[in-house]
Parts: sequence; C-alpha cells; structure tokens
Amino acid sequence: MQHKLKVLVCIKQVPDSNAVVRIKDGIPEYDDNTVYVINRYDEYALEEALQLKDRNVTSHIHTISVGPERVQKALRRSLEMGADEAFHVHIDEVAANNPLIVAQTITQFAHNSYDIIFTGVMSEDAMNQYTGQLIAAMLQYNYATGVTELLLNNDTITITRELDARESMQYELRIPCVISIQSSINKPRYPALSNVLRARKQEINIIKPDMTIPIIQTHCYFTMPQRITQCHFIEGSMSQKVSKLYTILHKNAIL
Repeated sequence: MQHKLKVLVCIKQVPDSNAVVRIKDGIPEYDDNTVYVINRYDEYALEEALQLKDRNVTSHIHTISVGPERVQKALRRSLEMGADEAFHVHIDEVAANNPLIVAQTITQFAHNSYDIIFTGVMSEDAMNQYTGQLIAAMLQYNYATGVTELLLNNDTITITRELDARESMQYELRIPCVISIQSSINKPRYPALSNVLRARKQEINIIKPDMTIPIIQTHCYFTMPQRITQCHFIEGSMSQKVSKLYTILHKNAIL
C-alpha cells in the first residue's frame, strides 16, 4: 500500500426498534418521545473502517450523516467508537428520508476525495438498500453490496458478497470504491472511555448542501398493513379446549 487510504463512513440515525410509528397522509410519523439511535448496519460499516485503521491502512476516518439537527447524536456516537472527524449535512427530515437526495448530498461532499466509502447494507427503518449504490453511480466508483468479508491488496480489495440460499461470491474490486457492509462481517466495538471523553468536546462540522446542483424530489407513500386474519382465543378446561378446537377445524374444513 503506497499511501494510506482516505475512508468515509455514511451514518444514518433511525428510530429505536421499539418506537411507535403512525401513518399520516402516507408518511410515517413518530412522536416527540421517540428515541433515535445510530443505524445498526452502519455500526458494522464503521467497525470495518476502524479495523482498517487498527491495521494502519488508514490514519483518518470521516463519518457523515444527512438530516435534521438530531442526527448529530448518531455522529457523536461514531466519534465515541473511534472515528476521527464527523460531518453533518443539514437538511430537513422529509428530504433526509429520500435515498436519492441523501446520495446526492453525500456525493457533493465526497467529490472523489475518498478511496473507500462504507455504508451499511440498508437502514433499519426504510430498508431500501439504495444509498450505497446511488453514491457509487454518481461518483462513478466501483461498488459491492452485502459484503461479509474483505481483504486489501495494493490497489484492489478482495471482497466476499452474500447471495441468496446461503451462497456467496468472491471477486476483486478496484479502489476507489463504495462498499455496503452486511451485519455478519464483524462485531462492533464498545466505545473506549478515552474516545467518549474526546467525543464530548469534539466539534461536529455542519455543512449546508449546495442547492445550485439540482436535487430531484421523489415521493414515497406508506400505508398500514390491512388485517386479513383474526385471532380466536379458546378458553376452558383442557378437554373443552380440545373439543372447541376440533369444532373450529372441522367447520373450516381443515380436518
């Protein structure tokens, strides 16, 4: 490796998995008490970048997140885990839920300045799996998705991709590239106390997106799933439950 790689990790902040979501006019809404956390899949991507730093392949790791002011909490978490510098591209929450807009703003920031851009394979809330591929297409970088293993060579990376039916494929990816990390690749580290103390004092760089570059707006509408089955509780003694269950199954021609 002739030079140390420049690495960027894309971070998304998502609602906690226990948060209650409501659909209003086709848009998911969360109440003011919702707890937001760093996207779990992005933690695996960050850990993979940190392991490159441990091996002295890179000396400096940047993280970036796109969204409203609250995403700085996720970025601070990335600093606690060991990232060196964090960047917040400040846009409104509606736009931040659009993978195309997010990819455009990250591309504006990255502008061919990084050797490797890591993303999680998807976000826990939307599960679109779009952002990494869009960034790669806009930057004209090589890319791989669902990566479960990687090995750096001189100017290439040997990657293993997860396929369906427990199958995988392996090939070489030339740097610069975008890599979307799958969750089985590693175990994210717990933040060291020294990093936690450093992150408390560290400034997060705030960036306004360049609105002179046209941003394409798209609209996604969500609906709550319709109830198609009903649950029937059978009460009584054991013999009564058996008799009632037999009657129900017989009535519905299952027996």
